[in-house]
Amino acid sequence: MLFPFFLMSCSNAGLPQDQALTMITEYLEQKPATHKLYLGDDDGNLVYYYPAHYYDINHNYSKLGDKFESDPFRYVALSQKGIITYRVLKLNHYTKEDRSHSSDWFEIHLTPMAMEHVINVESHRERGKVIRSATVSLAELDRVEITGITEPYDLLGHKMADVTYRAIYRLTPFGEVFRDLVADVVEETKTFVMYSDGWRLE
Repeated sequence: MLFPFFLMSCSNAGLPQDQALTMITEYLEQKPATHKLYLGDDDGNLVYYYPAHYYDINHNYSKLGDKFESDPFRYVALSQKGIITYRVLKLNHYTKEDRSHSSDWFEIHLTPMAMEHVINVESHRERGKVIRSATVSLAELDRVEITGITEPYDLLGHKMADVTYRAIYRLTPFGEVFRDLVADVVEETKTFVMYSDGWRLE
């Protein structure tokens, strides 16, 4: 797949490091690390279903925090960061005879602190209800370091060069919560190809 990053060159010399750095930085800036967070309906109300074994027989509220902390949405951790607020609207108890599932209702809202890292908020209909979700930024590119560039080599009739780089990211508050979904340091190798109009990043 070709990406529209070009470098003009009047010779077949090796790939300049500063130009490779510019192209890789532009490439990475177009691939932000994001995550989709569900926010409930238009009023911020979210029904939350879970297997009953997350609670004890008395529907112990303390188990709720453990579940929210380990859940993919991690609302408790987000609220501790100050980027969402939530409150319990209704706790649905289950009986000893029916332990298959339970459901709780919450009201969830993004705080002003969160909006700095929100890319967009979308709505869609699901089971006759409007469901909102926010795409949030997990990390922002801090800098890119070029750690190696090969001498140009010929392959399949093209002159190529491999560039190894290290990208350092700053985690957003969302990234700190969803730490398993994003890395603060990424090391990769990209291949550049020389065309008549210059080097291109493939």
